[in-house]
Amino acid sequence: MKKILLGLILACPAAWAVSAPTGFTVVSASNNQVQLSWNASGPDANQYIVERRAIDSSGFAAVATIDPDSSKALAATFTDTGFDPFTAYVYRVRAANSAVSPADVSDPTGEVTVGPPPYGYTRVVPTPGHVDSPGQFGANAQIILDSSGDPMLTFLNIDPNSDRNFSDTEIRFVRWDRAHSAWTKPVLVAVSDIDSSYSYNYSYRLAADAATGALAIVYIDNSDLSTNLISIADSTDNGITWRRRKVVSGTHSYFVPAIALGNGQVYLTFSENVAGVRYVTGKLSDSPTSWSIETVPNLGMADYGIGSDIALDSDGKPAVAYLLSGADYRAVFYRPGTAPSVANISTAAPGEDWQIRLAFSGTNPRIAFSGRLDSHYSEDYDHLLFLIASSDSGTTWNPRANIKSDGGSFISGPLDLAFDSNGAAALTSREGGGNAPGELCGYPKLSLSSDLQTWNTCGITSTIHSRESSSGVRFAANGTLYLTISIGQYPLDPTDPSELAAGLYFWRGPVGFQFPAAP
Repeated sequence: MKKILLGLILACPAAWAVSAPTGFTVVSASNNQVQLSWNASGPDANQYIVERRAIDSSGFAAVATIDPDSSKALAATFTDTGFDPFTAYVYRVRAANSAVSPADVSDPTGEVTVGPPPYGYTRVVPTPGHVDSPGQFGANAQIILDSSGDPMLTFLNIDPNSDRNFSDTEIRFVRWDRAHSAWTKPVLVAVSDIDSSYSYNYSYRLAADAATGALAIVYIDNSDLSTNLISIADSTDNGITWRRRKVVSGTHSYFVPAIALGNGQVYLTFSENVAGVRYVTGKLSDSPTSWSIETVPNLGMADYGIGSDIALDSDGKPAVAYLLSGADYRAVFYRPGTAPSVANISTAAPGEDWQIRLAFSGTNPRIAFSGRLDSHYSEDYDHLLFLIASSDSGTTWNPRANIKSDGGSFISGPLDLAFDSNGAAALTSREGGGNAPGELCGYPKLSLSSDLQTWNTCGITSTIHSRESSSGVRFAANGTLYLTISIGQYPLDPTDPSELAAGLYFWRGPVGFQFPAAP
């Protein structure tokens, strides 16, 4: 009899055993909340315990205990709001029967990871095996940040089938999915022979509307060989689907489009052969046929440079930067509806492969320029990049500052320019060769400055030496750097750990990033 009783007593814990929840998933995630859900456990569960750990930590801790509500319903959901948006976390859930003592707790569910991209290099998209040109895949990669501060990228896949017919060149879009801690599958935005004109024809640009979440890409559209086109593709579902519309068409060639979005409004610039630099604006939701168009002021100069840029200041007001030529060469800053100001005058021709980029630190504009701005251009490699800055919203301009290269390397466009909350600047450029023995750093080339006068140019690591091209940079809200990087057909030597496999990469720097010591 005692043996039977003992057997019953020993069997009791098994009767109390609680099964683990199933179907644990992330419903959604942003920089301020993570919504989790799971399937309910069996009838013995009267409590759920949500556990979390930072991705670089080994120990889980309970972040929530979910009890039945007043109607005795036990929710199988939880929304976490108490976390660092710049840290990735691993979540899991246990079911419990708290009516027994000690409480019976189930095994944990499977784990899910939520958060921003990891530090260091991440290969976003591998280069397809058939690609035979280093600049063919991932070209002109660009970066913007979504409402959670996570990266969204666009890139070109030039002549995907390598038949030397560029009419099938693709614009593709990919973004970081915080809810699944992974990059999304690249989405095809548009197909066109968009990169077969001039070498300085940076033929598409990406923008996001911080107020509405809309995305848009403006691009040179050569899909209709009977006419020249500027087209726009826009998305309202985080880049899953895209709508394509014609902006302008005509017999003149178009060059170097740029775009900005804000509060439902679209702002465009592009160069039109003969006509000059054009400024276009209207509601993104309206037909482009209703958008207004004007030619920016020429200040009595003979010609417009091919290329311009547009950006919004912290108040959401647009401005355009462009080049005029005549007896001299002038970089001009123009807020539509007001008088333009001359940011720089140079007696040196800008060269054939110059580029101009506009960005704001608050309401103060900064213009980055790749090309000739002084007579020292041919003397060394330290007179290729310049920054022109204003401290009074563009009324007056400081003398241009030279951005020195890394040793004897040739650095030029495509450019990108970004500022942190303290006004410090980061500029990316393309390394194009030069006096290799004079170089001190690796790749890709990044230029940093805290005062916009003194610049340091170096590589972002001392261990990776693949010759990379970086054409996109942003500061996250906590000051970390985000870069887009395109790497050609590497590794040249699969046994060399300093080389990376070919593809489109993203790089996240640490807080307070400092250049590594030169090897």
